[in-house]
Amino acid sequence: MKKIISLIILAAITVSMFSACSGGETPELLSFLSKDDDSIDLWGDTVVFLQEQDLDDSLYEQAFNTRMYDALLERFDEIEKKYNCVAVIKNAGPDDDYITRVQNAIVTGDQIGDVMYCHGVNKMSLFASAGYLYPLTELKDYIDYENSEKFGTAGLLESAMWKGIPYAVQPVQWIGFNNSFCYVVAYNPQLFTSYGLTDLHEFYETETWTWENYENLFKQFDNGGKENLYLMAANQGRHGFMALYSNGIKFCSYDDNGVARCDIDTQPSLEAIDWNRKMYTDYADKIQTCEIWDTTAFSEENALMTFATSSSVTIGDLQFNSNVRFSIMPFPCGPDGTYGQWANWIEGMRGFAIPANNERPEIAASMINDLCEPFIEITGSGDLTEYYNENVFFDPLDSEILLEVGKFTRAYYYQNLQGMRDFMNALDLESRPSAAELVGMHYAKVERFVEEEMMPNYVNYIHDHLYAEE
Repeated sequence: MKKIISLIILAAITVSMFSACSGGETPELLSFLSKDDDSIDLWGDTVVFLQEQDLDDSLYEQAFNTRMYDALLERFDEIEKKYNCVAVIKNAGPDDDYITRVQNAIVTGDQIGDVMYCHGVNKMSLFASAGYLYPLTELKDYIDYENSEKFGTAGLLESAMWKGIPYAVQPVQWIGFNNSFCYVVAYNPQLFTSYGLTDLHEFYETETWTWENYENLFKQFDNGGKENLYLMAANQGRHGFMALYSNGIKFCSYDDNGVARCDIDTQPSLEAIDWNRKMYTDYADKIQTCEIWDTTAFSEENALMTFATSSSVTIGDLQFNSNVRFSIMPFPCGPDGTYGQWANWIEGMRGFAIPANNERPEIAASMINDLCEPFIEITGSGDLTEYYNENVFFDPLDSEILLEVGKFTRAYYYQNLQGMRDFMNALDLESRPSAAELVGMHYAKVERFVEEEMMPNYVNYIHDHLYAEE
């Protein structure tokens, strides 16, 4: 099998990319290919798949010599046989300069690969807005990008969307990829019990997981005189953003007159900002403010619960580098939120896209569709439940929560430093003005950002695919 697949590491790519075709016509699709065909003959041609990691260590973030790594090799073997091609996997370069490499390369008009892969903070969104990617709306017959069981919901597609058109997909049925980079509340049920607190799963099962009951935990918690023991460890700005989402704020939404607008000046937004400030003021001695991804306090049992990324609890630090037996919960629902539409956002997509000047985009789309199929031989089912029950969580309810929490996730447009990020950072200031004053300081900047970046996606796609039935 390894003889069939050519894994080629490029120490340095002398570089090339594809010319932008934003606004231009898409190439005519080949007529001989159907998504239902059993095989497509490419006559031994080479198909190039890009990734960002060192091929000596991992394959699409699956560590070397693991079951998923081996399964991916077998998947590429199947693709080679189906399409009669040679699949070449190339390293596109280090993560920190990948965007620069692409920007410097596009002027050549060369195609760097047939299929691109990106991970981390919204490279896909940048590439899509610049016109470097092929629109998936032109390839519906070859890739089922609206299959939420396979590729996630509209909120995940938003991470690589421009003017309502999706340009990339993420294989959410791959281990560790489900709702990647979104947040859950990880907690230690044994410590909760030992301190006389209600196990959080009881709130989930009785549908009472609200701000009020969340805050009641802080009122009840007594560390028994133990220094440096906290109920929660969380980054304050992100706690504030989750509060906004959980109270129904979408940043772009329709008003009562059916007009799309920025909604951070509405009453639910002000209530969320005030509530977040209240939590960090009234319970300052019970919350440890930590760095963005830091789960150290929780792992060392200095905090009973913490914010954690979904990947942290499935393939990251909490799963493999901690001895804590943990469970998870969504962020609690605010009084103006819709219960069960769990507040969350994704800071970046880990997904596959097609270069805009690919001369056979339908082939690439069909291959991505095949590549991203669930690995039933590992997961045991098409929705990862069996795998998570057996390999990650002690309580099957945690698997259910993990698979539910991302259904109303929205993309967080992290790359725009002058928009949403500044507003979030303002929620984390030591000296905080009132909610109305804070919104007044940032509204114009956020409004412009929402109108230019979010509204075209929200109006043309996101609302109809996530919120139309509200």
